[in-house]
Amino acid sequence: MAGSNGRSASSRSGNATATRRPAKAVVTKLGPPDGQDAAADGAALARVKAGADEIAARELQAASEGLTPVNSVELKGRRFRVGPVIGGMALMKFAASADSGLNTLDFAALAAMHNLLRSCFEVTPPCGECDMCLAQPDALYPVGCEVHDPGDWPRFEQHALRTKASPDDLFESVQQAMQVIGARPTRQP
Repeated sequence: MAGSNGRSASSRSGNATATRRPAKAVVTKLGPPDGQDAAADGAALARVKAGADEIAARELQAASEGLTPVNSVELKGRRFRVGPVIGGMALMKFAASADSGLNTLDFAALAAMHNLLRSCFEVTPPCGECDMCLAQPDALYPVGCEVHDPGDWPRFEQHALRTKASPDDLFESVQQAMQVIGARPTRQP
């Protein structure tokens, strides 16, 4: 009989044998095996060495393992790209809400989840230095900043509104985004 710890045990003989189940991964096999697409791998490696492309580092690591990462989350039948990083403050505010015992019915928790979700999809934050950013000093996301790339956030937000996604649906998207970002390679200290 299998227990909750993943081991099978025989009650008569007292012998226990470990049964390991492979962890569920959010990856799939790539096309050409064994790095046959050397030109693409070489281009990705050049971007990684230049330190300019964190996404290229993730793709290169996955390609070397014969896998392709899932860089998106699903909400009510649609997929949305996750940005390269999550903003630290958005994550800390969300953690503080959760730690204080708030749940998805509390407005403070919903606001923290909204900021965290937005941060999950944003590719490039506003620069804070252009005329548009300086003209809107109190705006979290100044309108008109040419540097700002919201990524799939506008599509995600509109889809969530259109489909009347519940707070629990949205929290599931947060969990998916955390899994995606948590599976990415980390930087060297």
